[in-house]
Amino acid sequence: MASLGSADLMEAVEAALNRLYPGEPVYRNDLPKDFERPSFVLECPRAAGTDLNAALVQREADILVTCMVKTDACGDSSQEELTRRQSAVMDLFAQGFLRVKGRAVKAAGEKGEQDPAAARVTALFSWVDGRPGAADPEAPYDPDNPDAPLGADIPRMEDFAINLGRSRYYDGNNRAAQAEDRL
Repeated sequence: MASLGSADLMEAVEAALNRLYPGEPVYRNDLPKDFERPSFVLECPRAAGTDLNAALVQREADILVTCMVKTDACGDSSQEELTRRQSAVMDLFAQGFLRVKGRAVKAAGEKGEQDPAAARVTALFSWVDGRPGAADPEAPYDPDNPDAPLGADIPRMEDFAINLGRSRYYDGNNRAAQAEDRL
């Protein structure tokens, strides 16, 4: 499974906007001097990562979509059209996930803001990725290999569960054994 980044997320959001509003430009981060209207701007104002374990990291990114519509002779945007576009963009993320490179990335929420010139939607995404350079958890453990990837020297954990209510526990080999109910 290939790791994902905020650039991959922005590509997926851009593709979704192109399906929703075909032929309208989608700019990244900055607007050119003579930008077209109607159009969209995509930005990633925040990206973060948190350790989950030796092989996995939790990734998060906020994607900001700015919607712009045509202006009238006074330079004002139609508030009704901005509201329609804002709602349509929010609906892209309302299903709770976005397909990115064959994966379903969780869309945890979205927030909309509007002013006379533009409407904005910030969507919060999170996903779990393999730690770059980490050892494959299914690979055999070889403590003598100096070229082993990062994390290969971490011993594997045994799987077991303890259920004190039944006075049994299960060791890594799924063998039942008696346990005392003392706390």
